Amino acid sequence: MAIMALMVTATAWADATTRQINELRRNPDYFFAEATAASLEGAISQADQLLATYINAYLKDNNLNGEALAAQIVGVEHIAVNKGNEVKAYAYTQRKNYIPSWTTPDYAAISQGQRPEPLKDIPTTAPVKQICEPEPVAEVFEPQPETKPAPAVPTETATETPASSQKLKPYQQTVLMELMSAGSPTRAYQKMQKLESESLIKRYGKYADCQDIANSFWLIGTKTDIIAVLGPGEDERRDYVSAQPSSLERYMGSSGEYIAIWFQF
Repeated sequence: MAIMALMVTATAWADATTRQINELRRNPDYFFAEATAASLEGAISQADQLLATYINAYLKDNNLNGEALAAQIVGVEHIAVNKGNEVKAYAYTQRKNYIPSWTTPDYAAISQGQRPEPLKDIPTTAPVKQICEPEPVAEVFEPQPETKPAPAVPTETATETPASSQKLKPYQQTVLMELMSAGSPTRAYQKMQKLESESLIKRYGKYADCQDIANSFWLIGTKTDIIAVLGPGEDERRDYVSAQPSSLERYMGSSGEYIAIWFQF
């Protein structure tokens, strides 16, 4: 009986830790990174390095001042779990520690295609660095990626909203915001690599590689600008940049004028 109770407690702790990790990974108010190594110290060190790299890239992409040092990340905290013979470490810190003007994205506005307000540097006293010790190491089983149900076919279509419009989850809205603010298709494609590694998108690629055009999101742009992000659909799609109905076909007959990149959640 005592052994069974211990197993139930360990399972409950693992489930709670997994939920915490997934919430942090998808929370737009945090910078987040993860790494796996043979030792706890090595995993934490690598996670901090990746976190600092991500923070610095984000600051540069948004024309913000500041720099994150891997050995001195402001407000960094860690979670560590055993993964067989290795240890996986998660490092995270609040974005406002490096972006004082940061506010939680307006999901309703983003879902209607409104671009977020540009971030600004605000002079402030640097926050006191707080480094928390990692949680006790324990086995955590990562949940399987959720299967996205096929979009339901609406019975009516409003003139201002395409039939393919669907309700996005908060983390999906955050992904669209990240991609729309990338500046160019090249930068967006680089961001997709990181988003896939964090399980925020399942797959992505160039037009010729897409096997399911109708059920994919599409980022459309020129060499220097992003002009549309289209939701799934057969003919009519929602453009999350303009919040207007659009279609993929209008960009495909452009003799190479536009760049099209697909991705799926």
